[in-house]
Amino acid sequence: MSTDGKEPVPDALAELESELRASERRILAEIEPSARLFVVAVAVFLLVADLLVVPFVGANGAHALGRELVAGGWPQQIGQVSKIARLFVFFVVADLVVSVLALVLRRWGAAFLAAAASCVSSALGVLAVWHSQTSLAGHGTHAGAATGLYLAVVLIVVIAFNWVRLTTARLGAQ
Repeated sequence: MSTDGKEPVPDALAELESELRASERRILAEIEPSARLFVVAVAVFLLVADLLVVPFVGANGAHALGRELVAGGWPQQIGQVSKIARLFVFFVVADLVVSVLALVLRRWGAAFLAAAASCVSSALGVLAVWHSQTSLAGHGTHAGAATGLYLAVVLIVVIAFNWVRLTTARLGAQ
C-alpha cells in the first residue's frame, strides 16, 4: 500500500487509461457526419460551379464570370466592377477553401473558422448586390449584378446557416 491509502496502479493499466483518454479527446474533437454536413457539401459544390459557369456581373450585353473576377481579367465593355463585388468573390473563395478543409478534416476548429468566414462572406455578398444595384441605377458606370452573384449570395447564406447551426449545437452541448 502507498502512503495515501490506495494501491499502486500497474503500468499496463495506467497506459491503457492514457490511451482511452487520448481516444476520447480525439473522438470529441471530430464532427459526426450529419445531414447538415451533406447540405454544406452540396452547397459548396454548387458554389464552385457557380463561380466557374454562371455570370456574376455584367452590363451592356457582356458578362464576367466569378473566376474572371478572381483573376482580375474581365471584359472592359461590362464597365467597372466594384471593389465590394471583387472582395466578396475573394471571400467566397476563402470560404470555399475553409469549408472544404472543415468537411475533409471534420474538426470543430475548422468548422468554427468556416462558420465565421461564411458569415463574413454572406454579409459582403448582400452588400455587393446592394452596391451593384444602387451604383448601376445612380451612376451607370459599374457593372450590375447578374444571376451568378444572386445565386452565390443564396448559397453562401445556406452554408453560413448550416455551419452556424452545427457549431452552436456544439457550444450548447458543452
